[in-house]
Amino acid sequence: MLKNKTVKRVLVLFSLLPIYVFLIAVANGEKLTIVSFYLYVCVDLLPFAIILSSYLSCFKENYIYKIVIICSAIEAIMVYLSFFNESIQMFFVGIMVETYGDIFEKLSDKRMFGFADSLTFSSAVVQGVISWIYILWVRKKNIASVMFFLFILLSGVINARTTIVAFFIGLMVYIIFAKRSLVEKMVIISFGGGALALIAYYCMLEFEDNLTMKWINEGINEIIDMTQGDTSTGYFSYVTDLGNYLLPANIEDRILGTGKRVFGGENMFFSSDIGFINDIWIGGYFFTIMLFAVYEYVFFEMAKSENDIASFLGRFMMVLYPILDVKGQVYMISDITCMIIIVFMVDLGRKIYNGKNKTIN
Repeated sequence: MLKNKTVKRVLVLFSLLPIYVFLIAVANGEKLTIVSFYLYVCVDLLPFAIILSSYLSCFKENYIYKIVIICSAIEAIMVYLSFFNESIQMFFVGIMVETYGDIFEKLSDKRMFGFADSLTFSSAVVQGVISWIYILWVRKKNIASVMFFLFILLSGVINARTTIVAFFIGLMVYIIFAKRSLVEKMVIISFGGGALALIAYYCMLEFEDNLTMKWINEGINEIIDMTQGDTSTGYFSYVTDLGNYLLPANIEDRILGTGKRVFGGENMFFSSDIGFINDIWIGGYFFTIMLFAVYEYVFFEMAKSENDIASFLGRFMMVLYPILDVKGQVYMISDITCMIIIVFMVDLGRKIYNGKNKTIN
């Protein structure tokens, strides 16, 4: 596995990221904890993915997607149990508050259902992506069971409305690139879209006084208002506020970075949740371009895969990651990065070990 040229390139490219951030942080006298966001990919995620790819190489081709779907279903069950039972929700929130801070408790009135470290962003987006993995994985088996994707998708939506955006980006990629007949595409789109609309309508009526449903409804109205040119309320008022796009004053810092995040007010005079703005503050334009190039290389290699699910995910991530980097930082260790890197390495491992190991059902 380690002799493969693609694997070597990936290891080298990802190793350059924490090295660069380390040098910039030291040069600017900043805390070295910032390096961990990129170091974990090298010392934790990639080694695990390589070992797992070797182990799964003797299983059927799409076995990794079965594992991913099962994990997603378990998380969805925890989300729904939390949503319908406040005691279960507060049990999970209590654990997460001890680990990740009070922000989990502050957001628990409208969301924070389930158990994950990024319920309001990356973890929820993962559910949206896995709903597409499920559709592609099961469509050859039983078209009726495709509707189970809603069980996964909605578990992400009630924690982060970004899940809807991620799903519809996947839909656009599927329409454009999928090597399927127009009839099959229309069947999936019609059934999926129709079912999603009906369930959303039912939830709005059944839980009209629920704070989470009101919050989701507000998000839908914000999107409608945005299409009509009104960005004065909600999240769109935040992303269109130029005050959230402040860059370092020094041109040298803009190019090379400061080694500091501005997410959550780590910088005393300025705070921004915008992903690429944080990337620029950390490592400047140079590092931001480097991040984009490294991840897009991985996605490009995935897109070349002979496996239709891996190929779809590669194209999907090419589009999704740059968009998500407006919402928050994604070019770093995160739930979505972990899943994609693991799937990429396992798919690559199947090509490397092809024919060398006996297949297990």
